[in-house]
Amino acid sequence: DYEDVVKDGYTLTVTPKAVTVTADDQEKKYGEDDPELTVKIEGRVSEEDEIKYEISRAEGETVEGSPYTITPKGDEKQGNYTVTYKTGELTITKGKGNDIVPEPGPDDKDETLDAEGKSITVEYDGKSHTVSARASKDGSTIWYQYDGGEWTQTPPSRIDAGTTIFAIKATNPDYEDVVKEGYKLTVTPLGVTVTVIGNTGSKPYDGTVLNVTGYKLTISNQDGKPAYTENDFEYNRTTLTSSADKGILLGLFDLLFGEPITASAANIVASASRTEVGRTYMGLKKEDFSNLNKNFNPTFVVTDGYAEITSVPTPPTPTPTPEPTIIVPEIPSGTVMGANRIDPEIPLADGGRVLGASRAQTGDESNLLLWILLMLASAAGMGVVYRKARKEKESNSNS
Repeated sequence: DYEDVVKDGYTLTVTPKAVTVTADDQEKKYGEDDPELTVKIEGRVSEEDEIKYEISRAEGETVEGSPYTITPKGDEKQGNYTVTYKTGELTITKGKGNDIVPEPGPDDKDETLDAEGKSITVEYDGKSHTVSARASKDGSTIWYQYDGGEWTQTPPSRIDAGTTIFAIKATNPDYEDVVKEGYKLTVTPLGVTVTVIGNTGSKPYDGTVLNVTGYKLTISNQDGKPAYTENDFEYNRTTLTSSADKGILLGLFDLLFGEPITASAANIVASASRTEVGRTYMGLKKEDFSNLNKNFNPTFVVTDGYAEITSVPTPPTPTPTPEPTIIVPEIPSGTVMGANRIDPEIPLADGGRVLGASRAQTGDESNLLLWILLMLASAAGMGVVYRKARKEKESNSNS
């Protein structure tokens, strides 16, 4: 019903589609190779449509310098697409592989660690001994910890005998921290031998007391090592151990009353006293000596001392001298009326006697029985005094 209408100059335009190429974020540990750098392409009509690009990252291989930029790049116009490029990041984290290597300190280079590599043992010599450590990776810092305290860069050191237990930590900007525990630095006591020889004394019996005190010492100190002296130990005997130590009276007291006699009460410390024939020992034993210096490990070799009273030699019995004998001549019969006899005894001016004379023999009675009675009486007296004193003490304590 109408005429044809024709209009020219119309156009149909197909504009490029926007596509975004974004670099994927990546991560790796220090020392590892870079992972494959990838991108995510968004906006294509078809996955088969090719978008060409290149991808790279900024240079650098330290943890401190990361993250590093990953940059994709290519033509902006690609066929039916307009391409926009976005960067990503490569993060480098601390790597594994650092290790701790302990070693003797500079003054102990001749020493070696144990089989586990965690302990060093040296003998006491009065010098300072240390343990240091290094890390297997360059740029590391070594730290030490004692008894769970704060970490410090001061390495362990020890002079006196004993054990220091510590932990070691290695830190590094590019490696994970490494912590190892159970390390030990041990200084053992220096061994010495102390020879103790108790003094001895002896004399023949004369009724007086013989007192012997003290002992002689020999200490096997080593050249170039600290010296062990008499001030490093003590003699601490406190109890008499046998009636032989106590003497006759103290032994009798012990038997009668059953009370221990202490060294202070009996005034016996490294001493021996004796009056009668026989031998009294000091009672020195190695257990009586106590070490006071932990830096030494002494071995006490003890020889007991004693006081000895020897018997007085009995003088030889003299050979009796024959007494003089006077023979009275026979008076002839008839010389004097009624004088036909022999006088049976004629006394001599010098104390002799005529044949047939006799006199009584005398000798000293032994005083042994009297001595024993006196001893028992003394012991009984001591017992009475002791019981009275103990009753008074108990009465005072109860009051």
